[in-house]
Amino acid sequence: GLSQMEAKEVRETSKEPKAVEEDDSSKSEEESSYDEEESERRKVKCLDDIQYLEQQFCNLKELLYHEKIQEIEQKIQYLNEGSAPEYLQPVKELQQTLQDRLERTGLQTKCRVD
Repeated sequence: GLSQMEAKEVRETSKEPKAVEEDDSSKSEEESSYDEEESERRKVKCLDDIQYLEQQFCNLKELLYHEKIQEIEQKIQYLNEGSAPEYLQPVKELQQTLQDRLERTGLQTKCRVD
């Protein structure tokens, strides 16, 4: 076997791998380069995603605008035809009020005549 002194030298030399340190520094440079490339790749992807989302937003905004225009045009058409629901209900209520008043007036006039 090895003497105690030789065993100690083997342990110490195995603790100081100089070639590995060089490999570590080259790995560090490679990792740094990889990190930069990965970062740039992610940045480009994020920018592409943002551009896509902005385009989708513009498309949806345009679609919403056209739907709102159609809705307004439909309401105008209903109003012109006299068939708008928000128009018909108040008109119906006014007609009922008028009818009630005419009936009361007719009753009052009939009572005065009698």
